[in-house]
Amino acid sequence: MNSDEYSRISGIQHFVFCPRQWGLIEIDNLWQENLLTVTGSQLHEKVHQIGREKRTGRITVRSMRVKSDQYQIQGECDAVEFVPDEEGVFMPGYNGRYKVYPVEYKKGKAKSDLSDCLQLVAQTVCLEEMLCCEIPIAYLFYFETRRREEIEITQELREKLQQALSQMFSYRGRNHIPRVKKTKKCDACSLLEQCWPELEALEKASTYMKRRIQE
Repeated sequence: MNSDEYSRISGIQHFVFCPRQWGLIEIDNLWQENLLTVTGSQLHEKVHQIGREKRTGRITVRSMRVKSDQYQIQGECDAVEFVPDEEGVFMPGYNGRYKVYPVEYKKGKAKSDLSDCLQLVAQTVCLEEMLCCEIPIAYLFYFETRRREEIEITQELREKLQQALSQMFSYRGRNHIPRVKKTKKCDACSLLEQCWPELEALEKASTYMKRRIQE
């Protein structure tokens, strides 16, 4: 598979949150902004504008591009922190060795599902492959609570990532958008008007929209 065809890391969060939302974005190429998505984008832009910085030996690289040929995923880390440690990895252009910690920034607060965690795990496995190291800990920072949550990158989370990616590749291979039942979280989705989760029709949302316009 060409790396241009790799799944986007950001799509993992969409898929775990709602497989249908992911399908509408990745397969039907639909997108619609709302207040939540705009606010989230603005917060991420502020994080990325800071750029690279070094404080007391700690190096923070923002908007770092990453990919994994093993998992066939690619994307961007909000921030990657390199902390001096004799047991860490060697960084070209810098003296000494460093432990590596990816940090993902989120608009709201910690979720009950694994959508944020698995996006972070995906970033972690990319960095592990690129830097030939093991990363047991990563972080999620939530703007609403102003708290940094430490996430242990366990074998269980790695397996759940593999399961999610396997399903995503299967849907993409069949060009199939998953069907879901409407829940409370649908009301906050920017794609609600394009989704119609209550519909039982088997056709793609884009096909349904075209048919309705032509009627």
